[in-house]
Amino acid sequence: MPNPKVLRMQEDLQYLLQLSVVDKKVYELKQTKRDLPLRIQLLKDSIGKEKANLDRIQAQIAETQAKIRENQDAVATETQALQDSDKRLNSITTNREYDAIHLEIAAHKKSIDTGNASVLHHQQILENLQKDLEQVEAEYQKVREANEPELQLLIEEINGIEDRIATEAKQGVEPRSKIGKKVLSLYDRVVQRRGTP
Repeated sequence: MPNPKVLRMQEDLQYLLQLSVVDKKVYELKQTKRDLPLRIQLLKDSIGKEKANLDRIQAQIAETQAKIRENQDAVATETQALQDSDKRLNSITTNREYDAIHLEIAAHKKSIDTGNASVLHHQQILENLQKDLEQVEAEYQKVREANEPELQLLIEEINGIEDRIATEAKQGVEPRSKIGKKVLSLYDRVVQRRGTP
């Protein structure tokens, strides 16, 4: 007849193995729960970096367009002033007025030339920025397409991980209840000391 102590020990070992498998799964889920926020943040940072580049280029384009409009407005104002000075030139009676109007006309022409040169300069900058924008948008889309599906999966996983941990932990209740107190206490101390099941 088999020894009851040996039978009890065999039962305890069988339930310990079941409990160990459950505890290991719970431990792995807790590790995943700890690691997921970092992985999620890395993906968000990668997408955010490309988005920041895109936003920066778009801001530079808007600023350049504003400078072009500003210079075009200044040229229009100076052109109007030049026309006014030309009209006044016909009604001059003294040499002093004649010289003053010619100085005014020269100043307006210089301002118009400077404004037109600035418009051309900023239009060239705008062309270059728009080329850069195409590349940056393409890179942003590429990073989003590569990272967003994984990001969504990780977010879904982290949202449901507490339920999975609870479900797995429940599976350990039955084997734990069938193990002898002395053996269970020893198992718990070993797990606690090692930090892993």
